[in-house]
Amino acid sequence: MRKYTLIFNAIIGFLVCSSATSLALNYRLEMLGTLGGQSSAAYGINDHGQIVGYAHTPGYTTRAFLYENGVMINIDTLGGLSSVANDINNAGQIVGDMYTSSYQYHAFFYENGVMNDIGTLGGNECYANAINDAGQVVGYSSSLAGPSYAYLYENGTMVNINPVRAAYGINNNGEIVGYSYHPGIEATYHCGDIDNEIPVSYLGAIDGDWSWAWDINDQGQIVGQSETSIPGEYHAFLYENGVMNDLGTIPNGDSSFALAINNKGMVVGKAWDPSGRMHAFLCIDDEMLDLNSLIDPEVDWTLAVAYDINEYGDIVGTALSPDLTVGRAFLLYNEDADRSLPIPEPLTLVLLIASLFGLYRRFTRVVV
Repeated sequence: MRKYTLIFNAIIGFLVCSSATSLALNYRLEMLGTLGGQSSAAYGINDHGQIVGYAHTPGYTTRAFLYENGVMINIDTLGGLSSVANDINNAGQIVGDMYTSSYQYHAFFYENGVMNDIGTLGGNECYANAINDAGQVVGYSSSLAGPSYAYLYENGTMVNINPVRAAYGINNNGEIVGYSYHPGIEATYHCGDIDNEIPVSYLGAIDGDWSWAWDINDQGQIVGQSETSIPGEYHAFLYENGVMNDLGTIPNGDSSFALAINNKGMVVGKAWDPSGRMHAFLCIDDEMLDLNSLIDPEVDWTLAVAYDINEYGDIVGTALSPDLTVGRAFLLYNEDADRSLPIPEPLTLVLLIASLFGLYRRFTRVVV
């Protein structure tokens, strides 16, 4: 029996360590370029390393892009002047916004080389901010009544998530975060069941009346920014177990925004130094690191904003030129991440552990 106990413990230990927050970090910086114009920005990355965002063309127009295998692909528009890709899931489905030929902003859903306009809540404008692996899309749209409200789009249907005014993140459990008015701007959490009679929870603030939620992971950890006790100062927060934790800012900085979190609890965003210059950050176990401290000091571009992070710790965002006039999309590729095995989803991990425990119980009953 001891033999099987040791095997079981070893497997469980491996699984726990594989899903732990700690992740070796050794970053290689890659500047992604443009579509022939001056600037670009990277807003989303999936676990396959596919990146989306926007880039300028030689004609100074803005186009959504998909970046993979070292190539930036223009995914164009539906006849309008501009487009921006905001997120991509592990199935390669992309969502974003486009300026239509009728001079309105509409959300799009892009899959297998085809871009589709997903409509609105009855008004003239709609924006898509995030998509989960099930293809559920969230954002905000103007309504027939005039105000904009958050929506959930799935299977060709757009549902109003009133009273949430804008949705910015959705996890694989269908849980949604954003903001509403309660009575001031306040971060919100929406459960996965849109028919729930009391679907919205207000998260409060670090100190004050103002907060905003940008992302939620599959463990229900939420990140965003909130007012502090100092007027005009905002700090990144991590909300879990009913508590909003102040993540602070970079050394000698004053304000910070947390924009994304992965399932390991690694948080990325932007913070301001005393001169007012933005710096991208990575926060692990409540320690906020300036991403510029993790790259070659000879690089003269400043990593200004980190917009997203995948499960391997790869980070995408925007870097600024030395004179702060040009922005370029960047990728920080984690050289030390173990990519030999797929990262288990939380539910899969729980089921696997339960199955192994069942086998263990069986062996302990049979083997003597």
